[in-house]
Amino acid sequence: YYRGLNIIYEKRPNLRSSVLRQAVPLYPNYVYNSAQVNRAYSDLMALGYFKSARIAFEEQARPADDADNYVSFIGATADSTRTLYTREGYLTCNILCTPTLKQSVKVDLEGSTTSSFYGLKATLGYQNRNIFRGAESFDISFTAGYEFMKAPDAKKKRATEFGVTTGLTFPRFLLPGRFRSVNQPRTKIELSVNFQDRPYYRRTLSSAGITYMWTNDRYSSFSLRPIDINVVDVNDLDASFLMVNNSGPDGEPQLTQNRYLLESFTTQFIGGLSFGYSYNNQRKNLGGNATNIRFNAETAGNLIDAVEHMFFSPARDKDYYSIFGIRYSQYFRSDLSVSRKIMLGDVTALVGRLYGGVAMAYGNSSSVPFDRQFYCGGSNGMRGWTPRTLGQGSVPDPRNDYPVQTGDVKLEANLELRFPVWGIIHGATFFDLGNIWYIRENPKEYSDDAVFRFDRFYKQLGFNTGLGLRFDIKFAVLRLDWGIQLHNPN
Repeated sequence: YYRGLNIIYEKRPNLRSSVLRQAVPLYPNYVYNSAQVNRAYSDLMALGYFKSARIAFEEQARPADDADNYVSFIGATADSTRTLYTREGYLTCNILCTPTLKQSVKVDLEGSTTSSFYGLKATLGYQNRNIFRGAESFDISFTAGYEFMKAPDAKKKRATEFGVTTGLTFPRFLLPGRFRSVNQPRTKIELSVNFQDRPYYRRTLSSAGITYMWTNDRYSSFSLRPIDINVVDVNDLDASFLMVNNSGPDGEPQLTQNRYLLESFTTQFIGGLSFGYSYNNQRKNLGGNATNIRFNAETAGNLIDAVEHMFFSPARDKDYYSIFGIRYSQYFRSDLSVSRKIMLGDVTALVGRLYGGVAMAYGNSSSVPFDRQFYCGGSNGMRGWTPRTLGQGSVPDPRNDYPVQTGDVKLEANLELRFPVWGIIHGATFFDLGNIWYIRENPKEYSDDAVFRFDRFYKQLGFNTGLGLRFDIKFAVLRLDWGIQLHNPN
């Protein structure tokens, strides 16, 4: 017995009683509340320790000598002044849960071919869902990959990759104090290291972070990542990799002016915090109208920059600060996505989506890190373009060897009509419009047509249409889209 819970185990107790009490908001001699029952079910399943849960109520028999007690209530009638009465009774609540497997091991094998590379990657993962008897989930995975390049003129034909990723999730906040009004609080600590030995460079990607996640009692979920550190250490970079053939005045190779390549292969330190919010009311009416909202905001380098300015000075002959000998990034990034699904029949639906994002570097950085910039194109956006081939603004298509068109501002809108075809096969027709821009002028690197201006951005939007097929196999939906450009601003 623990604080109103009679806990019965089939085997030796493996889960602490305090964890169960925190997940069950039902107490003896309380008035029945269906919202609390639903919360108890969702909180129990959110622990990740049970594979099924059922909450059953049984009406207790009334003793023969029990006096009739009546309680009043307001009925669902037009006359709100009418008071109704019912005889008071008692219920027994039984919560029946089946634990899932405590430990599991998985093996993933992946084969790939990209350009002239053939590769094989293996991942070995282990998970313990109750490592400290508090429904803590521990995950660790090891990855090893090998690629072979078939090009006969390649200087080095082999590439290897090794990595380890580990995470520990707690079903509570690792913070002082009590958070009674917070639903399903979780804390996740993550660490990862990945080493890549490619034909033209070697680099090590390291990351560490801690995330707090929770929900409210309706349809919203939140995440706060107060510590988010990423380090990209690039070494043994072959200079010929960044050279462009026949681009010099005498037809000789010279260093590329491609910002993507130059910035992607420099050592970087990114340390900051981020916040995420999502709203989805699909559970309220399954198969009906639904609204989905996602908002993300992150900033990097501010705390480090404050400490650096307070106690240190830039290194000699440098106009920027560094930490551990690495120039750290300082920027702000935010994006918002709003989508709405309107059912026009049992299966037919009209879905619209609006997306906007902005990023800005300042202080210790001259540009936002490449992987935090925005791009257009691909299967989840402008489907008439391949990824990173639309934009910026209305500059002429640069025809680079690499798809590198990224920017600081992104606007996008999508409209899609979905309809049944036959059985599990559904069809879709869609229309997309959008583009990306830089937020600041920089005449030395790009023209003014690549900069976002309120008085002309709508003239620089690209748009496409297309058709699609959806294969609904219940546990997943396979999607195939064919997009065709209607207007290319480049």
